[in-house]
Amino acid sequence: MKKLLHWRKGNDVISKGKMKHFMPRNNIYVYERSYNGKSILVVMNGVNKEVDWDLAHYKEVIGNKTDARNVLTDTDVKLGAIIRLQPKEVLMLELCVADQILCLSCFRRHFQGQLRVECSFTLMLS
Repeated sequence: MKKLLHWRKGNDVISKGKMKHFMPRNNIYVYERSYNGKSILVVMNGVNKEVDWDLAHYKEVIGNKTDARNVLTDTDVKLGAIIRLQPKEVLMLELCVADQILCLSCFRRHFQGQLRVECSFTLMLS
């Protein structure tokens, strides 16, 4: 819970974002929050059994994105055609690519430990 509250504090998408609800399908309720090119997809399995979540019905918000990060577990999720949801499972997916540009959290995750960034600058006084 502490991780979620900390994540929420630094994300305007939760408090200022536009909200789009989808009709429940196969006992799965989905809504999206979007703000400034960032998108969060919340997926809730409402039953006590495994169900397959068909992503084809959500292409208008997923688009051609292939990866997401589950904010609740801090794990990567591949956005294939179908995702199997566990009983009563909730996913909070941060969609990674907005117009082919990596968001900062995705950039950190994908390149962590692979890049060394050096920054130098010269201050000129007049």
